[in-house]
Amino acid sequence: MPNLNVAPTRINRNNMKKHLILLFSAALVLAACNAPKAAEESASPLDKVLVRDFFPDVANNLPVTEVTRGKFPIIDMHSHDYVENAEQIAQWVKTMDAVGVEHTAIMHCSWIGRPFEEVVELYAPYKDRFRFWCCFDYSDMSEEGIQKACDLLARYHDELGATGVGELGDKGEGDTYARPVEGRDIHIDDPRIQPLIRKAGELRCRSVFI
Repeated sequence: MPNLNVAPTRINRNNMKKHLILLFSAALVLAACNAPKAAEESASPLDKVLVRDFFPDVANNLPVTEVTRGKFPIIDMHSHDYVENAEQIAQWVKTMDAVGVEHTAIMHCSWIGRPFEEVVELYAPYKDRFRFWCCFDYSDMSEEGIQKACDLLARYHDELGATGVGELGDKGEGDTYARPVEGRDIHIDDPRIQPLIRKAGELRCRSVFI
């Protein structure tokens, strides 16, 4: 006779596997649902403190030094003609006094500020607190034109108090910061402007090249 118990046994085993899988899946779901609650119950109060709310009291008893101004005078070597009127310059000087700035260098360039002569005139009441920097004049790149530019640089130095040349800005397209004419395709190693550079050296004019 054939064994009639084989098929039912196989079916029972399959059902048992299905039941076990379902029970295991249900256990995983219950564990996942209870995990946040268990974690919350076991969390320390410190785990709920945000960085923005954390203001610890310093336990060390140390002297505190509040520095309101530097020990030595400050020289601001790079600024521009940002002001709109004389009143704003007066306020600027008050701020310089408050933080210990001895003097500020006003860079001249194409993208901000007034023409050089107007800058000097506007800041004249505080000329001892500001240093005026001018640009190279590229209006005429001929030999004669460069000589005129050298003469203009000397006049700016001797008569208007220019102490530097800048801001010179070359980001690959030449000195495009220059004023009154951008020095497009004119780089610092351009042989045509070497007389200007030598003249600046003779006048002991500093320069800033970016």
